[in-house]
Amino acid sequence: MGRGANRDKRTGRKRSAEGGQDGIGNKRAKYYTTTVRCEPSRICEVMSLLNEPQRKKVKELGFGCLLDFNMDQQGSRRLIKWLMDRLDPETMVLDLGGTKKLPITEHVVWCVLGLHRGNLDPPLMTEKLNLFPLRKKLGIQGRNDIKVTCLMRKIQSGGTDRFTMQCFMMIVLSKLLACDSNLFIRDKVWSMVQSIDNFGDMNWCKFTVDNLKYSANLWKSGMKSYAFGCSALIVMYYLDNLNCKEMMSCVDTPRAKFFGDGMIKKLEKADKWRGKDIFPTFGKLNLRTQRGTCYIAECLDSNRHAISYGEDLCARKGRKAKQHKKLNSHQAQEQQTEEMRQIAISWDDEQASSKRDQGDSAVAQHSDGLSPVPIHSIPGAAEAVQLSSTFFNELVKDFMAGSSQPELLENRLSKLVSLLAQVRAQAGLKARNSELEQQVKDLTEKLRNTQEELEATRATLRVAEAATLEAQSAVASMNSLALRARAMLTGQSQDLDVGVAKDNEATVMREIEDATNMVDQVADAVEVQH
Repeated sequence: MGRGANRDKRTGRKRSAEGGQDGIGNKRAKYYTTTVRCEPSRICEVMSLLNEPQRKKVKELGFGCLLDFNMDQQGSRRLIKWLMDRLDPETMVLDLGGTKKLPITEHVVWCVLGLHRGNLDPPLMTEKLNLFPLRKKLGIQGRNDIKVTCLMRKIQSGGTDRFTMQCFMMIVLSKLLACDSNLFIRDKVWSMVQSIDNFGDMNWCKFTVDNLKYSANLWKSGMKSYAFGCSALIVMYYLDNLNCKEMMSCVDTPRAKFFGDGMIKKLEKADKWRGKDIFPTFGKLNLRTQRGTCYIAECLDSNRHAISYGEDLCARKGRKAKQHKKLNSHQAQEQQTEEMRQIAISWDDEQASSKRDQGDSAVAQHSDGLSPVPIHSIPGAAEAVQLSSTFFNELVKDFMAGSSQPELLENRLSKLVSLLAQVRAQAGLKARNSELEQQVKDLTEKLRNTQEELEATRATLRVAEAATLEAQSAVASMNSLALRARAMLTGQSQDLDVGVAKDNEATVMREIEDATNMVDQVADAVEVQH
């Protein structure tokens, strides 16, 4: 140690933890690489070992997309490190600076890898399971590590049993979808494949995004020695969106089948450039527009990203103003494009108006005497439609800039017009649903009030029935009294004198009068109750 220090002192060389000076005078810097366990080339090897019955089993598991997997190279670790530095774990967006942003969603995973999106959540990787049964089935002695090659030998035997398919899925999880710091098969992966019977109904796109989010959180916390998750996904996704001559114009999915035969090296080389230090970096190329690609389909299904696009309109207008100063030769063509856009928008308004009229008439015909449901604007609907219209108008200009073929312009314009019609139809449908919900609430309230009135009427009827029973009882008593009086008058008329007979007759008449009054009172009570 002392000799080395004296030699450095004699030669005048400086020692530093971050590097020193070489003979030419350039600074030397340390570059800490990242260990990546994701090996897409291993997936290609496994797929080549499968026979036809095994391929059918793979399709039943929901991983038939891997039969077209062709990514024979991972890409440099420098590129993976560069992408992980720009992956935001909160929003899951690759922020490449400025307006260059690439969101990572379940739809993106489906486009790149083609994984199945089922209704069940995949099992978690937190449960640990004893590896002794796995070693016993593979013929591994003692506590030796379980290598991927041992699983590949089991697959190469050609079986289609449950354990063989478990070996296949352990390779897919540990070398593609759920990579961690382990080089060998661990207990967490073995525990996941215990539920392999339900793999065909699980959402593996969500599983992949969640693992990448976990990796991004670890990376942000400072653990940058390993890249967890499916790093092959972000590499293919980024390179597939670069604007260069090597980019692929086809829109077929999954995109992983197009990244073989050195395609990754070509795209990576085109995007590489020298940074401020001596190490190469990336980001040289711009991102191509996602219009006309498979990635734009999610934006058409939902408008949740429309507001974020609206925030960039001002910046886009400023850039266009600078571009128009340089491209004076295209002014006439842009004017023609603007005229075509205005014609298309007016035509779309007429079509939407006619559809609304037809919808209102249909509601009136099928309402069965009820008044048709009026369409009112819900809060925020008009602003959303206006923002969408402005966004699509800007897209028309960008989409048609630089095109001179009339047929191509007409085709592109018709596509954009149909998309705008879909957005407006969705806003009108939301307004109609809101009005229907309000009408259902009103009908429910009326039904509740009607039920209360019905209960009150039933109570009144019960009181009236009780009064009627009392009246019937009074009538029966009066009849009995009349019979008794008649018998008394006829049977005892001969034995009694005239005075006694008259007294008895008067007594009976009073009782009859009292009974009659009671019947009248009961009748009045019944009438009041009714």
